[in-house]
Parts: sequence; C-alpha cells; structure tokens
Amino acid sequence: MKKTGFATIGTSKITKRFLNASKECEDFKLVAVYSRDIKKAEMFAEEQGAERFYDSVDALAADIEVEAVYVASPNYMHYEHTMKLLKAGKHVICEKAIASNYREAEEMI
Repeated sequence: MKKTGFATIGTSKITKRFLNASKECEDFKLVAVYSRDIKKAEMFAEEQGAERFYDSVDALAADIEVEAVYVASPNYMHYEHTMKLLKAGKHVICEKAIASNYREAEEMI
C-alpha cells in the first residue's frame, strides 16, 4: 500500500508528539518540514527523518510529494497556512483554532 506523504508546519513539542503517534500508522511517511527559521527546519527534518525542509509555505504547498500537512504554527498563522495548503489541494490537520476571528471562519465555509 502507498504511504501518504506528510509534512509538518512547526517544530514544537506538540509536533513531536504528533510524529511519535504517527509511527503507529504504517501508511504515514514524513517527507517535509516547514519552519520560519530554515536552520530549525533543517535540524527538525534531520531529527525526524524528513527528506526536505522549507522556510516558505508556498514551496511546501508546491511539493507534489506532500499530500497532507499537520499545521502547528502559531495560532494567528493557522488560517493563512491552512487556506494556502487547501488551495494547493493538500489535506490539512490543523491545531485549534483554525481561524482567529469570525471573518476568517466565514471565508472557510
């Protein structure tokens, strides 16, 4: 069975917990990591076994091997990151809250 290519946005403890839990799913494959700090992205990718790392959400969204993304960026960035990824055809798992205000939430409908 083909594995799903995953990426993470964020390098926090909760992201590590998500990735530890993902080891229970044989269809999961971490292929990329994003951080606003490229050095953090590179270190986290190496630590977690990801093939690529980014400091550009646009580049991450354009990566054809990334099929789904776990969004664990700061809350105020969730909407921007989630919408960009959805528009690129990615599946998204987003930490709460997905929107910062009513207008953002309305635009998602």
